[in-house]
Amino acid sequence: GPEAVAALTEGVDRPPAELQDRPTHEAAVFLLGEIHLVRQEWVPAEARLRAALTTYPASPKAGRARYQLAQVLRHGAYEAARKIRADRAELAAIRKEAVDTRQPNLKVLERSRIEDRLEQQQKAYEERMRRAYDEFAAAEKLVLAAPDADPLVVRRTLFWAADCAYWLG
Repeated sequence: GPEAVAALTEGVDRPPAELQDRPTHEAAVFLLGEIHLVRQEWVPAEARLRAALTTYPASPKAGRARYQLAQVLRHGAYEAARKIRADRAELAAIRKEAVDTRQPNLKVLERSRIEDRLEQQQKAYEERMRRAYDEFAAAEKLVLAAPDADPLVVRRTLFWAADCAYWLG
């Protein structure tokens, strides 16, 4: 629960000089990122997983953490895609209203704001999806090279890398 996350966070956030047991710290750092992912706390999950991979890049847990980070990034891309669909629908409704009322300049400022938002969301989508693909590709290399690779994680990593590549075109 929240108390366990708070205690784990306190242990993970200690200064490096205070660390006495690096293997336990390593396990805790990766675990905290995974906990945030499971709880769908996307921003802290991304931050914790990045911190874990920066601090322990050669860890045996790095492959799974890269897979999890890619899932967080993919989720961010899908959120941007949902916003794009909503903005496109709103823009289509405004355009339809303009045609129906025969007022071509109807809601010009609102259309302009929506189009700007669409452009920003499209860039966010592409950037997050590209980063997700890159993380899945890095995770793929790590999990395939691991002697005790979980076949399910390997399959999922390969699938999601292909999924990201598909959506990137």
